[in-house]
Amino acid sequence: MMLTTRLTGTVTTDDVQRWKESLVRDAASVPDGGTFRLLLDLRGYEPANTDAHKAMRVVIPLFLADYGFRTALLDLFPGTELPLRNLRGITCTAFANVHHDPTKMSEYERKLARANERFFTDVDEARAWLEGLA
Repeated sequence: MMLTTRLTGTVTTDDVQRWKESLVRDAASVPDGGTFRLLLDLRGYEPANTDAHKAMRVVIPLFLADYGFRTALLDLFPGTELPLRNLRGITCTAFANVHHDPTKMSEYERKLARANERFFTDVDEARAWLEGLA
């Protein structure tokens, strides 16, 4: 099962909260004991202010940790660790992060990519990669 989430435009802290709630709703569609892959599409995302950016940047690492996945994005913040859980026995098996900044995504791909986590600027390429995983 693939979950897809998108955050775009000028984003406020209220927008981040609604987005976070939508992720929780999407995860509720995964059967107990099931697995999913996550496609995050941030093309066009711009925080309205520092508070919105701070609120946004913790959502995905916390969400993924709830489903047993430690994102390599945590490597950008040495010493940061999150306890991994598997809510309802659900596991995230792969994560594709899409963003409009080619320099950032190229650097993340070079430094952080791994067999189950990659960084893209093209959402179709990211989707194809996730769908092609065993």
